[in-house]
Amino acid sequence: MPLVVPELLDGVLCESHERTVANDNCVSFGGTALQIPRPTHHKVRVSMKRHLDGALSIWHRPRKLSQHDGDGRPIPNKTPQRGA
Repeated sequence: MPLVVPELLDGVLCESHERTVANDNCVSFGGTALQIPRPTHHKVRVSMKRHLDGALSIWHRPRKLSQHDGDGRPIPNKTPQRGA
């Protein structure tokens, strides 16, 4: 069993910023509007994470709402994730 689980480390070694989801279900980060795929999160406080590889992710509590590459393009989420 490895001493360090890379998926858990990625959630710790990142920048984290708080944002409020706008009425259009977007949050802005670094001048880019990032769309959350499900239209049920407007006015919710979320956590934005910028990872070491430049990817961005949007979290509400332990649930990842969306993931984007460094340019803000969405990356499809294969399975819902909790934690990190």
